Amino acid sequence: MLFADAKVRQQITVEYSASEATLQRAKGWAVFFGAILLDTGLVGNPRYAAIGDKILRRIASL
Repeated sequence: MLFADAKVRQQITVEYSASEATLQRAKGWAVFFGAILLDTGLVGNPRYAAIGDKILRRIASL
């Protein structure tokens, strides 16, 4: 969720050597934070909405 470049995200995932369960939990937390930011941002903070949207788009490209 923090790295803009998809290749960098993939490289970090490989080098970190995390279990599949750990990676799935990390993705779950990223989806949670992205959804919360998007939801709260749509109510009154467009900056949060943009951050949430960006996080969810990055996760979708994994």
